[in-house]
Amino acid sequence: MAEYSLREVVQLAGLSRHIVRRLVQEGIVTPERARNREYRFSFQDVIVLRTARSLHAANISPRRIVRSLRRLRTLLPAAMPMCGLRVSALGADVVVHDSDLKWEADSGQLLLDFDLRTDAGTPRVIERRAAQPSDAKAHFETACGLEDDDPERACTHYRQAIACDRAHLSAYINLGCLLHESKRMDEAEAVYEQALAACEDRSVLWFNLGVLREDLGRTTEAVHAYRSALQSDPELADAHYNIARLYAALGREQDAVRAYNDYRRLVREAPR
Repeated sequence: MAEYSLREVVQLAGLSRHIVRRLVQEGIVTPERARNREYRFSFQDVIVLRTARSLHAANISPRRIVRSLRRLRTLLPAAMPMCGLRVSALGADVVVHDSDLKWEADSGQLLLDFDLRTDAGTPRVIERRAAQPSDAKAHFETACGLEDDDPERACTHYRQAIACDRAHLSAYINLGCLLHESKRMDEAEAVYEQALAACEDRSVLWFNLGVLREDLGRTTEAVHAYRSALQSDPELADAHYNIARLYAALGREQDAVRAYNDYRRLVREAPR
């Protein structure tokens, strides 16, 4: 039985609303909808969210948490709940403990005792030798595996993936996010602008550009980017929400109310 509101699970799990919503969007937790269309989370959902919190406390990035738990969900049988597994951080890796076995959430690869070593008291998986990438897909997959341990090399491989495929949307998005997280704002903005000229699906690119410009304090430009995202995908609820918030900050109360009403309508109409 679903018992907890979004506000309550944010407090119980110790996660931001943004991370909780991302986990819902990815199907990692599956709250029900109450009659007022607000989320109602089960105790099992709270357990999974607390797992995400423990990974965050172990310095696993939010993007890595979402990616690892999403991949873990795809590796499990549909009827098997994630709350029945123990998930923890082992160095930079997200590891699943299942009976006497340990395996990586990202790859599903079994970890054996002789694959571990101690370095200054911290156990970590010995880095496996990566295959030499020869095309966009290989560069992209290599970059994904390097994001947490060597973000600079990850950026290099994302750029190589783009060089192989000028319309590689995911490579642009991941590269832009890495640069943004590293405070390399000018580079991130240039990547998104390059992607907008090369890719047909632009909604996420415009949205991420809006977040970046908002972080730079360029509020009017951020609103423009979010509105451009909505031109590509009118049902991008988070863009409506961010526009409402920025309009309120700019003192444009009526515009803020309209944008927030659009956001609430989309949330109400979203499939359970």
